[in-house]
Amino acid sequence: MLGYPHLFVGSTPTSAGRCLRDGWILDSDQDWLNSVADQIDGALQTAATNAGFDYISTSAAFTGHELCSSSPLPLVHGHP
Repeated sequence: MLGYPHLFVGSTPTSAGRCLRDGWILDSDQDWLNSVADQIDGALQTAATNAGFDYISTSAAFTGHELCSSSPLPLVHGHP
């Protein structure tokens, strides 16, 4: 089972406090959404382990490619 990644960069020392051109996702909201992603990921890992399945984290693959990062993945950024 694949894990659930962070979809947002979140608060960083260089962030402008908001994500996207129109600034509609606050850093604090990004941090909260990432914490929810961590809860989902933890639940997936537990469920996989309990069912005897392998769990593969996606965190490293997405790091640096989240929405509003300097090099977002095309699917995460909203392009097919």
